[in-house]
Amino acid sequence: MDGSEVSVETGLQAEAVARHNYSPGGAGNIVANLAALKPDTIKVIGVVGNDIYGRGLSAQLKDLGANVSSLTIQDEDFDTYTYTKKYYGGKEDPRIDFGLKNRRYHEPGFY
Repeated sequence: MDGSEVSVETGLQAEAVARHNYSPGGAGNIVANLAALKPDTIKVIGVVGNDIYGRGLSAQLKDLGANVSSLTIQDEDFDTYTYTKKYYGGKEDPRIDFGLKNRRYHEPGFY
């Protein structure tokens, strides 16, 4: 609770965040493992939302040297699949999932 305040909007005690980090999971880990092998090309194919997590994932994949030109950004009805977990004194709380209610577009040329 150090540094937190009472929320003006809710009247509840806010929770201060000491630090946070983002890391690619699932297929992103495969890209990281491939990058360690230093191939000529890694091409990422998939869909992310037009949100902070999609932009962050795209940037991390680019930083690994991946070609993300086939990584589609879906603007509507799609949140990048991600989750967050809170840790208190080494104890992990249940995670919070995003993107479970996505609707993929299936238009010609849309992957």
